[in-house]
Amino acid sequence: MITVFNRKELLCTFDMKKQAEVRDILWKFDISYEVRVSDRADVFVGGRMTGESSPIPEHQTEYLIYVKKEDYERAMFLMHRNIEE
Repeated sequence: MITVFNRKELLCTFDMKKQAEVRDILWKFDISYEVRVSDRADVFVGGRMTGESSPIPEHQTEYLIYVKKEDYERAMFLMHRNIEE
């Protein structure tokens, strides 16, 4: 089980395709992971930007992928080796 105390951030991206590729790699190599999704649309109030964010819709959703600390090095290696640029 992945908890706040035994996890490490593997990836932070706004790219849905990239996060899906990374999740597929982790699943393929049997590495447990947790995904946090944060919607950045709340920074827009009354048609004005209230924070640092892009008004482009595909840049409004942030994906954070965490793995266990003990799996981090292996996951990082596999991600860089298998990700499609």
